[in-house]
Amino acid sequence: MLRKLAFGIFLLLTALSIIFALRDGKTVTTKSSEAYQHYLVGVDLCEKIYYRQAAKEFEQAVALDSGFAMAEAQLAKAYMVLGFGEKQKEMWELAKANRSKVSEREKLLLDMWAAEEGDSPALADSLAQKFVADYPEQREGYVSLANREFARENWERSIELNQKILKIDPNYANAYNMLGYLNYYLGRYDEALASLEKYIQLCPNQANPRDSRGEILYARGQYENALREFREAFNINPELDFPVLHMAATYAVLGELKQMDYCFQTLATQPGNPLTKYNYLIQQARLYVDCRKFDEAGEILNRVISEDPDSEKTNTANAVATKGWLAYNMRDADGLKSAWSQRRQYLEQLVEKWPATAQRAGLTRTYPFLNATEADLAGNLENAAKQFSESFVSTHNPSEQVTMRTMYANVLWRKGDVDLARSELQKNLSANSNHPKSLTLLADIADAEQNEDLAADYRRRALAVWKNADADYMPLAELQKKMGASLVLIGRSSSSRP
Repeated sequence: MLRKLAFGIFLLLTALSIIFALRDGKTVTTKSSEAYQHYLVGVDLCEKIYYRQAAKEFEQAVALDSGFAMAEAQLAKAYMVLGFGEKQKEMWELAKANRSKVSEREKLLLDMWAAEEGDSPALADSLAQKFVADYPEQREGYVSLANREFARENWERSIELNQKILKIDPNYANAYNMLGYLNYYLGRYDEALASLEKYIQLCPNQANPRDSRGEILYARGQYENALREFREAFNINPELDFPVLHMAATYAVLGELKQMDYCFQTLATQPGNPLTKYNYLIQQARLYVDCRKFDEAGEILNRVISEDPDSEKTNTANAVATKGWLAYNMRDADGLKSAWSQRRQYLEQLVEKWPATAQRAGLTRTYPFLNATEADLAGNLENAAKQFSESFVSTHNPSEQVTMRTMYANVLWRKGDVDLARSELQKNLSANSNHPKSLTLLADIADAEQNEDLAADYRRRALAVWKNADADYMPLAELQKKMGASLVLIGRSSSSRP
């Protein structure tokens, strides 16, 4: 695959490309001005999170200059995000083959990026620190370090690094995006929204700033405001899938499943990697489980598993994880046991292939979660509560915390720890005052204590969230049954969304 040139020609082309780059003021080595322009556009699109469009620009750059190592590396990174595993590997091989043609700065960047994408976090840290030492006025080293600390859930350290980035480049918009998420994860919602407002000011015509702000509003239970942000992001760039996925999740919480399904129909028509569409199906199935449409969820997951063309079987592994979630919600102990057995096998294979993943926070809290759900369905509520507590403690994403805390509280209530269960659910409402599952569970607890007024109040609040829910939305039907027809009719007369 890799083309080899005669040694003399190779030296000549290498020297010419470097001289050409320096002479024309380029920041990267290429012998084609046109390729360089496509490269710059691609980098700009990556900064905007428009990876599909960015890949097209990098492909043009590589086509115009077959020795353009930095374009090849950027294209490999875009392919990784888009799920093109084989293309990613091929492009990295080309970039590495052309490494000797570039400047020392570019070599360091290529090595740093390769370590980031490989299973070498310590090496990536070392190379990023070297870049910072060698090029203290450039942001790339700090960006690498900040992103890795973010992935490790070292939120405060990542904030420090992003603040250093802004000292170097006060208009680097993505640092404000990161600060928005970091403050959100730390429960500093006002600071998070302030950072995202700055992000929007710097990038008023980009989709991702709106989508990011929508995520924070969603987590706070401001669902209608979140939908407005997601729609605005979609209108700016209909090819960006994140806003559509976030709209689907919001509609699911609101019980508007026809709207949710329309979002997934929209995603199905978008161009891109066919494997990505299976991921969309898995996410749709997960939302169906949350909305108690179990048959529909099962059909989708069986389809993904039977059709998955990926040699790595990543979609199959994710579908199996969702089948476990389905079995748990259906209280199907045998189905859960089967799904978690397969899930553990996939996790073992993942760690065998990428040993560093064993230390990642997401994996370390997965096993207690698997154990907790199994213990719950086996009737061992003491162990279930213990395992849920362990998994919850290591969960730092506030939205995930709310989900995990609800399950934990449910087990606590059923095993008689009513005060602790209530306390955990109130923490949920402090983060998201409109979280329907917390509201309805608190209502059930109040019912059990024969506090009908309090139970009715919680259910009214849940009904307000579901005021536009589909008539056949199962959680709404269950709520109607508990509330009684008269109150439901009052609630359903609320004004519809404009």
